[in-house]
Amino acid sequence: MRLILVAVLALLGCNRDRTAEPDPTPAAPVAPLKPGAELLVGTWQVEGFEAASAAGAASAQALQAQVNTPEAQALRIRYGDKNVTIIAPGQLPLSSPYEVLESKPGMVRFKNGTDFVVVTFRDNDHMIVDRQGNAFGAKMKMKRASDVLPAAPGGSAVISLPYGSAKVVGSTSSGHPIVRIGP
Repeated sequence: MRLILVAVLALLGCNRDRTAEPDPTPAAPVAPLKPGAELLVGTWQVEGFEAASAAGAASAQALQAQVNTPEAQALRIRYGDKNVTIIAPGQLPLSSPYEVLESKPGMVRFKNGTDFVVVTFRDNDHMIVDRQGNAFGAKMKMKRASDVLPAAPGGSAVISLPYGSAKVVGSTSSGHPIVRIGP
């Protein structure tokens, strides 16, 4: 009896109408990421923060609380081939050189002042910036932004002229840049 039941179930399974079930849709092919140094070039906007370590959780939370403010949304970071420029509406741009140490698909590691920075890309338009060496730091999540800069909160004009006499020469123990202005 059991053998007959198994045979009937096998026949029913084989003769089942396959048109009733749609074929599974194959996943869209994911294009390989370009080398990180190539992906890095462009204008970026802060999207959020995450702790780089357990010690940095409070710092990441404090930064994350400010992400959606008009000032933070207006901030742009522009990476060129060898310089990074921070552009804040109503303020002079701050620029500093960086040196690429390693670049492979979806990742770039570079030196900016005395800091080593690792950038990983989720895709061509989203990255996570990890300034290493700061136990209290936060990783910065960024998205690619338009080169058109928004107006400053309160309507002041954006100053977009290069300001070559400001240079980041290091960072404080809390991760803030130390800037030298002048020759």
